[in-house]
Amino acid sequence: MTNLLRIYLVIFMTTAAEGIVHVIFPPYLNARAFLVSQIGLLSGLFPVLQLAARLPSGTLYTHRRARAVLTAGLALLGLSSIGFAVFVGFVPLVIMIMLHGFAFGAVTTVALALCIDLKPGNYSSGAMMGWYTAAIAAGYSVGQPIGGYLADTFGFGAGFSGTAAFSLLGISAVLTLPTPGGRVTYRQALEAEHQRHRWSFRVDPRRLPASVLLATLIVFFVNLIFRSLHTFFPLYALTMGISLTQYGLLRSLLSLAAAVVRPFSGRLFEVLHYRRVTHIAMVVAAGAVILSSIMVRSMAALVVLYVLMGLSRGLNRVTSATMIAESSDESDSGSIGVWSGIYNAGLDLGSITGPAVGGYLAAVLGIPRMLILLPTIALGVYILVSLTARRRRQQTLAAIE
Repeated sequence: MTNLLRIYLVIFMTTAAEGIVHVIFPPYLNARAFLVSQIGLLSGLFPVLQLAARLPSGTLYTHRRARAVLTAGLALLGLSSIGFAVFVGFVPLVIMIMLHGFAFGAVTTVALALCIDLKPGNYSSGAMMGWYTAAIAAGYSVGQPIGGYLADTFGFGAGFSGTAAFSLLGISAVLTLPTPGGRVTYRQALEAEHQRHRWSFRVDPRRLPASVLLATLIVFFVNLIFRSLHTFFPLYALTMGISLTQYGLLRSLLSLAAAVVRPFSGRLFEVLHYRRVTHIAMVVAAGAVILSSIMVRSMAALVVLYVLMGLSRGLNRVTSATMIAESSDESDSGSIGVWSGIYNAGLDLGSITGPAVGGYLAAVLGIPRMLILLPTIALGVYILVSLTARRRRQQTLAAIE
């Protein structure tokens, strides 16, 4: 259990560092007289480079390499953040963004795989992933206001230095982590090493466990829906009488609800199976987004809907991560890093495609209709994939019996 607390601390420091960059990077570019189009292009590079890091870092993951990758990644995260303030010009910034995005993608991929490896045999996967995802949310919640305060009070250089400070604290936590041991026998370790070489960088979808595929699609659809919502709903709401202050309150309620529900989700899974919770949360998330476009004039209704969005989003992050953790128990140890890379890639793809797909639909149909159509399509595809995954799981169990 102590080892899990250490990895929770690592991921907390990592997302706190990243939270600072999320807040101050666009205003920093604006202060340096970059064009709006350039700001959008540069900001959009972060998730692309995170995505590029997922499968390589997951495929190369081993117990022995984990601490080295985390240490190097956090060091690069801090140095590239300082580089934002030191280097001038478009090309140097692109290079710093590439290093920063790749480092963050590698650290978060390896951290999830290592967390699963460190799980005690008698500890619930749901509880473990609940606290892990809560640490992610807590890091962003702490880092974002600190970044804003440092930049406002001492300048952007101090803000980026705050990222470096959190990165150093993360490295300190990494150095206390043990190399996971005792989980597999020597023969199993050799088989896992062979499995890693077979995977290489080519992933055969037919060899993916159904739960890994489903978990990846869950986070993809969740990010697809919510990124499009966060991008375009305020544009629509402002024309309907909602102020920026009110919208900021709604976003805060969503984040708070998502963070609060995560550490307590393990208790919920003792009453309802986490797969059933996933289905309910997906329906609630899609329904709340649809209703937000219809009931946009009522602030009271939006408060309720945004709290429901936060609860459903938080639960979906926990249930999907739990699927990855349990998949590791059903397969060899060498696949854990690959599962983590694929899962995190789903997050990145949702973040990238959400605004793009939402923007296209909004341009053709208008924002209100987009906010109705996109969640409906995503929910329909999820139901089809869920039924397919359930059938594959039943066939696997039947073959074992």
